[in-house]
Amino acid sequence: MESDYLDVTTDRQLHGRVGPLAYKRPVAVFEGRFCFRIGHGFGCGSSGGFHRGEKTTLSLGISGPLQAATLSGTVAVEHSFDEDWSHDSRDCEYCRPTACYRGATVEIWEHTYLVLGGWKWSVLKTKFQCDQPPDIYANCVPSPDDCNCPQGDPLTSSDGTKIPVAAHATVPSTVIQTVSVDADPYLQPSDVGLPLASVIEDLVDDDDRREANLGILGDTGRVLWLPGKDPRESTLDGLVMFSSGLPPLASEPSLRRPLLVLAVAPQLENPHALLTLTAMSGSQHPTSTEVAEATVVKSRGSWIWAPISVPIASTVEDTLVLQLALFDGDRLVATYARTFHATAMDSAGVANPRP
Repeated sequence: MESDYLDVTTDRQLHGRVGPLAYKRPVAVFEGRFCFRIGHGFGCGSSGGFHRGEKTTLSLGISGPLQAATLSGTVAVEHSFDEDWSHDSRDCEYCRPTACYRGATVEIWEHTYLVLGGWKWSVLKTKFQCDQPPDIYANCVPSPDDCNCPQGDPLTSSDGTKIPVAAHATVPSTVIQTVSVDADPYLQPSDVGLPLASVIEDLVDDDDRREANLGILGDTGRVLWLPGKDPRESTLDGLVMFSSGLPPLASEPSLRRPLLVLAVAPQLENPHALLTLTAMSGSQHPTSTEVAEATVVKSRGSWIWAPISVPIASTVEDTLVLQLALFDGDRLVATYARTFHATAMDSAGVANPRP
């Protein structure tokens, strides 16, 4: 089963909200059937399924128009099984279980904030709404080559078989992802902008969707859910990098470039974070080190905002080693480390990590 939805952006006539320091505009609205793959596939006569009480995050990408380009949002929903579900595949077929939500709506919004310090932060929010549980399909198709079936075996499909299974009513969800973070290349101090705490509060608090699950799309491509009324429902169990982009190289060799590391972690009682950036020469000897104390805001998690200056690399072989340490009081909670080519950046100014 596949998704089948229509672009109804023009019909919905949503209007953006403009403020002096924040701008929110609708990107696209879609309505119809949205289908998500569940778990791992199985086939060639084997069985697969899920157990009662098991939860899984379902996600898919969807694009909306942005002038001459597109903005790709991530639709995600947390599905919970109320009873056991299993299916036996046939000898010459492969199954990819699928959950389809009929009559669903997806809204993609872009929020742009001017944050104190001269930073412009653009965020994509993808909102999913469906008033009924999903239909579950085994989604099996003939796969003789994968199953090493002899030629001439009957190849029939059970693709359209809907599996009766009890499921929770669908909880609305919103997924947040960073589009870009831009800074003044000269690092000039700026008194214009919203305090970070105000930005985060606005970002996580939707006036019309206070009961929605709120997820973040990290740099690994996974959606992790922030805690709601019950913190135990959160799937956020460590540092999730939300953005670690480098602006394009400055022309002045003495000019230092700004780097902003943005991460999210579980809600902590007394969080603080330290960011270290070390420039390494081609022979892997440290040439300089920058250390910065991050700003941490608590709001359905611990949001870490860490700007730091980056030394200009002297050769193309130079690398940057980024290390982020998160503490709760004196206790080290989590660490993150990544190595970048100092001069290897794409056209958007995002650093490309070493494999």
